[in-house]
Amino acid sequence: MGILGRLFSNEPAVLDPVGAQRLARLLIAEIKLSEPYKLQRGIKTSDVCGSLDTEIREARKGFHESYPQDEADAIFNHQLLDVLANGDRTKMGATFSLGSRFS
Repeated sequence: MGILGRLFSNEPAVLDPVGAQRLARLLIAEIKLSEPYKLQRGIKTSDVCGSLDTEIREARKGFHESYPQDEADAIFNHQLLDVLANGDRTKMGATFSLGSRFS
């Protein structure tokens, strides 16, 4: 099926995990660079998601425009953890979950 067939098809788009990971990492790195004080506050209080709630919601919205699949949520959340908290789950806050969207 050609590009036009994929664009106008009723079939859901196939998730590109590498592309999704790259986009998520880019969007989240932008948060890290543009809001260093909020990030540091979140790390100190072990609530990165609370400190950067608005920024994370906006990044997630942009991410889901390109990757609306439910499976893409886990990719986005893993990148949140990796980029913003250097893999330390305890720094993310109570609302953070690796497997699903946090609201």
